[in-house]
Amino acid sequence: MFTKPLYLYFFLFLCITVPLSQASMQREWNTSQGKIKASLIEITPEGVCVLTSDGNSKLLKNETLSQIDRHYLKEGILEGNNFNDPWPTESKINLDFPIEIITEKPGKYTYGTPHFNFICDAKITKQVIKRFAQIFESTYEANRNLPLNNAPVSDKDEKFKIYLFEKRESFIQAGGLPDCDGCQIWGEEPSKYGYVIAPFESLGIKKNGKSFSINYRDDDITTLIHETTHMLMRMEVTDQPWFSEGAAQYVECTPYRNGRFNFKGNKRSIISSITADGLNGKTGRALTKNIKLPKLQDLMTINYDQFNTDQDIDMKYGAALLLTYYFYHGDGKGDASRIKKFIRALQTGASLEESHQILLDGRSWKQLSDEFVKFWGKSGIKISLNA
Repeated sequence: MFTKPLYLYFFLFLCITVPLSQASMQREWNTSQGKIKASLIEITPEGVCVLTSDGNSKLLKNETLSQIDRHYLKEGILEGNNFNDPWPTESKINLDFPIEIITEKPGKYTYGTPHFNFICDAKITKQVIKRFAQIFESTYEANRNLPLNNAPVSDKDEKFKIYLFEKRESFIQAGGLPDCDGCQIWGEEPSKYGYVIAPFESLGIKKNGKSFSINYRDDDITTLIHETTHMLMRMEVTDQPWFSEGAAQYVECTPYRNGRFNFKGNKRSIISSITADGLNGKTGRALTKNIKLPKLQDLMTINYDQFNTDQDIDMKYGAALLLTYYFYHGDGKGDASRIKKFIRALQTGASLEESHQILLDGRSWKQLSDEFVKFWGKSGIKISLNA
């Protein structure tokens, strides 16, 4: 939920009429008075004027709009996206980015980079900050470069937040899992996009006397890349775990070194992550090259409570990555056109069923399954789906 009055966000948009091409796009508005399927016509100080399917105009008042509706308006999803951009072969950043010391008070030390604020419970040097901040800035840039309308723009005075803890016990108290290197947490505060928490040790930060040093291998920080990608995804797509987890793993498994992601060469590492123990020998799903999966319709319609059960967890994560890579690079002409339409639909309020119909694009679930199995078979992965 936004912490500022909504009318402040609308102030610059008084009496703006949406172009006809955009007004024809219907979405489902989830108001406190019920759901309504309509297209956006105008944003006013009182709310939004929409056109219903029966041709009637209706004012949806600001106070009745849901968080997703407000997010949709706030982020200006209709104003522009990068869906038409080419798929990147690589993504890299200039490692000479600025670091700002925001506050240094006992128990709370805040340091800023172009897109992140790092809130630490112990004081660390700029040299250490520079080393680990490049992971997060590089992950931001990678997600921004993927033509999926990720990495939403924050308020001018707001950055994505990363909370880092000297001791694992403090990390766990903040909501972290005991056996995890980092977690992404959704919540109204401290950021509407949620935030990532991690212990120092997951970044290779160690105490030497009174100060800290840092030493990590690039393949040791994949969990933080995964969790940061979750934070950078627009919230509308995160209710579909097969895609949310598949997309996060796609970036996680892409070879990374010194601020550069190599998307062109990520298929080998992705296959290794699914079938074996990963290129680093410890983060793979080890499903082998003979994989038995549930029906695609079942995999793609389960919710997070069902997805995150311990039963067959590696299979579900592996299947999510198989599906996501297929829709990015193997479906249709291999141009990700259907998955982009799927994401666009979710970001503009489509239901689960409607979004799946976009992915199917006139195909039956069996036809989609056959194409999926055939694609991976060409790479030596034999997939059998439950009848």
